[in-house]
Amino acid sequence: MEILIINLMDLVHIFLMCSLAAEPNQTFQLVETERIPGILRIVSNQSKQNFEKIRSWQGELEASRFFIDKGEQAKETFKTMTDAVGPCPSEVVEIMISKIIFKCDLEKGLFYSKVTRQEPTRYVDPADNRDLGTKSRGRSSSIIVNKDYQIHTEPVRYREGKVIESKAIIDKAIIDTDGLSCKGAQPAYLPKYLFDIDSQAWNIYHSIAETMEKEGEYGVDGLVMRVEQCTLPGDLLYRIHRPYRLNALGIKNIWMVQTFSANAGYNIISCKMITADGGKLIQQESIEYENINDVYVPIRSTKENYNPKDFTLQSTEEKVFKNIRINEDISAETFTYKNLGLADGDKIEDRITNKEFIYQKGNLIEVTKDEQ
Repeated sequence: MEILIINLMDLVHIFLMCSLAAEPNQTFQLVETERIPGILRIVSNQSKQNFEKIRSWQGELEASRFFIDKGEQAKETFKTMTDAVGPCPSEVVEIMISKIIFKCDLEKGLFYSKVTRQEPTRYVDPADNRDLGTKSRGRSSSIIVNKDYQIHTEPVRYREGKVIESKAIIDKAIIDTDGLSCKGAQPAYLPKYLFDIDSQAWNIYHSIAETMEKEGEYGVDGLVMRVEQCTLPGDLLYRIHRPYRLNALGIKNIWMVQTFSANAGYNIISCKMITADGGKLIQQESIEYENINDVYVPIRSTKENYNPKDFTLQSTEEKVFKNIRINEDISAETFTYKNLGLADGDKIEDRITNKEFIYQKGNLIEVTKDEQ
């Protein structure tokens, strides 16, 4: 067990080093103000057109998350989530690794994913790599979403840490701003949901370009947007510094610094949030892309989040997409209850019709009130 924990902690350190070095130190030059609206429209239009080529999107997403609890939170985590043996550490690292299998037919508005955490969350004292034990359990859940309803499974009984009974729940679909019922279910449904929705170029930069053409510049609380350009062999990079009013957590303004690459379909390859007063790092992320069937899709992202109180590292995340297939046909049965992984005897609760069913040999058998 000690070897496993050391390897996991080494993984944390390696991940941090790789993510910090994700964007090469290139030479950027400031762009003239009058050119900025045109650049904003280029990255907006190109990135949107890239994602609009996707009719279907399927593959696997492996996600790793390392969260650092400190102070009172470390004490609470140690007490409630670990074996709580030995001295309580000043810091506790939570290590969570999961896998998502996803299939999406965007033309029909059909989405499926299966989330698997084969191993429970690990808890480690980073001071000496001590395994603190865990009260967490591995789990698996599935979800199917269309424009009318969504079905998701959740475990209801365990034996020796393994799920022995699940339950499916049918409920109304959650429709997002794009008219698709996938947001809020799993971030793997669409490549663009790898990012925050307000970070998408086409959602923000067209209006900013119009403001600049009318007023000559775009500013927030005296901070003025600027753009830098870097020309490389076979690539063109634009780095956009956008001022943003936060007014939260003791921080008034931040800079959203996004870098777009022509060699990645003018998609975001890195993003940083830093305080306008002092340049303290709040969050940074890097994204790598691959061209699959003439579509640039993310294949790996790393993200670091910093505590806004003292600006120390709070968490790191890595997402790796594998076996990606773009615009290939997906079987219609993928998006039915038969693909939820239910076992004979598992229950299905329909909250739309207020009915209950038993899953039996691939069929649903309604349970009457007398049988309940």
